[in-house]
Amino acid sequence: MIEQALSKGCTACTLSPHVHARKRTTLVTAAAAALGADTTCHSRMGAQMLVENNVFRDTKTAVTTNRGSDVDGYANLRGNDLGGAATEISRVGTFTAPPYGYTAESASTVVTSVTSGAGAGKI
Repeated sequence: MIEQALSKGCTACTLSPHVHARKRTTLVTAAAAALGADTTCHSRMGAQMLVENNVFRDTKTAVTTNRGSDVDGYANLRGNDLGGAATEISRVGTFTAPPYGYTAESASTVVTSVTSGAGAGKI
C-alpha cells in the first residue's frame, strides 16, 4: 500500500512539498513551509514518516501520529524549524533513511526557496 503523497495545494500540508512515497513510508524533505495550519503532517494507520528540514510557521501542531485513525502512525523528525509548534508523536519509527540517495536542503534556506519558486508560472 502506498501512503498518500502530499501535493501542492493540500490544505493539511505545505506550500510546495517534496515528497517520496514508498510502501507506507513517506519522506517529507526540505521544500516545505507550513503557514497557518492547526495541524500539518499526519502519520496514520501504522505508516512510517520522516519529516526532515521543514519550516513550520503559525502552526499549532507540526507533526502528529495519533489523530484521525484507529492505529497510530510513526514519525522521525530531524533538522526541522518548528517555529514554536508542538508535536504529538506517540510512536517513533524505524524509517530514518530512504533506499536511495538525496540531498535535503537546509531548513534555514527553505522559506526563501519555497517563496521564490511559488506562484503562477513558476516551476
